[in-house]
Amino acid sequence: MKIKRSLIVLIILFLSAGGYTALCFFADTDRMLPKTTVNDTDISNMTLTEAALELG
Repeated sequence: MKIKRSLIVLIILFLSAGGYTALCFFADTDRMLPKTTVNDTDISNMTLTEAALELG
């Protein structure tokens, strides 16, 4: 019974790690996330350069 529980936990950890890896691989890192504000300035979906220029 102990081995079965350990195997289930190992499978869950493996699937979680795979999901996290896929999320990191497919995430768009070129743009800010939606609904992102800095000091009441909306920088949603801007690039890092655009956000820096907008924030001054």
